Amino acid sequence: MQKLVKISMFTNTVKKTFGGFIAPENQKYLENNAFEFTTLRAALAYFLNFLNIKTLHVPVYYCHEVTEFLLSHGIELKFYNIDEKFLPLKVNLNPSEKLLYPDYFGINQRGVEIVFATFGSNNVIVDCAQAFWADYSCLAVLKSYRKFTPVPDGASIITNFELKLDSMERNDAVKFDHLLDPIKESAHKHFLTAEHEFLDPKIKKISKISKMLMSNLDLRNIKKSRSKNFNHLNNLFKVKNLLKFKSKQDSALNYPLLLGDRFLSKKQLHDSGIFVPTYWPKRKDLFYNKFEQALTDNCLFLPIDQRYNLQDLQKMIIELTRMMGDTHE
Repeated sequence: MQKLVKISMFTNTVKKTFGGFIAPENQKYLENNAFEFTTLRAALAYFLNFLNIKTLHVPVYYCHEVTEFLLSHGIELKFYNIDEKFLPLKVNLNPSEKLLYPDYFGINQRGVEIVFATFGSNNVIVDCAQAFWADYSCLAVLKSYRKFTPVPDGASIITNFELKLDSMERNDAVKFDHLLDPIKESAHKHFLTAEHEFLDPKIKKISKISKMLMSNLDLRNIKKSRSKNFNHLNNLFKVKNLLKFKSKQDSALNYPLLLGDRFLSKKQLHDSGIFVPTYWPKRKDLFYNKFEQALTDNCLFLPIDQRYNLQDLQKMIIELTRMMGDTHE
């Protein structure tokens, strides 16, 4: 007679079931000390007000949708310029003030280290909107989901402070038609509509749909694919690229290519099916030095995302080198 073995279906009081519909897997993607908001700017504004930080030093060369959002939430801003190594120029940080410093393009690890040594890591908030997998120990680290993954909203702030979000409204009215529409022209319209929603000054938590999507994405393979694409482009263009950084990168948003004596029209690139963003439109009320102007006007931010393999990139490379008057085999 066979012995009966009692099998417990209970783990941590949650009952294990079998069959039925396939639910999302809900893999862990979030650091233990991370707090999620609908946008990076919302996360930053909430954090500053939570700690009663009234004054923040921010770069001139930066996303001014973020700075306008901070101003609308009562934060005083002091702008600083950067040099050709992305380092802050002429910053006098008072004891009650903090410094916002970006890991520019996900290639600025050395700059972050120098800023920590100069100002103290406890006085620095690192904006990793363009460096999703970067890891820093400081006052806070900001990350954006939407730039790296197909989600309609989402950002996080990583900090040792215990933020109180339980009673905060969730972004349940999030729009994501642009992620479902396969036609580029109409998808862009939907995208602009969705972006307009983020102008709302109200601070909200990330939507449930984005949390579900993030927990079901293969982030390891996304990182691997992007890193492979970045390093392939860097091997081809590093001699011509005026921007210098470590050879191997695994957190970059795109491949930043700044050429010296050659200017490639973004319109010409767009007409050839190569869509590159501008980081960032200039504000008329701020002074931009020569380097900052070059980044805004001339730097090409080439796509490296997980939709493309090396064969796809080769088509872009051929078109780019044709425009540059070079050849790459």
